[in-house]
Amino acid sequence: MAEEHIQSALTRIDDEPELAYQAGIRYDDRLADLAWETFRRRLGAFLQRRGFAYGTISPLVKRIWDEKHS
Repeated sequence: MAEEHIQSALTRIDDEPELAYQAGIRYDDRLADLAWETFRRRLGAFLQRRGFAYGTISPLVKRIWDEKHS
């Protein structure tokens, strides 16, 4: 039983970047007209409130900004 819990937790960790990306893309429409600093702060806070780690959030915010504003 303990092994199942460990595997479940590891699977969620592996999926975190993709889950954060999907959440960020959905929220991005609300931030479309903002400057970089405001966009970064708001999207980062949104993802943080949903429990994503800073190590996931930081590069993800830049990635979404680049995809939407290039």
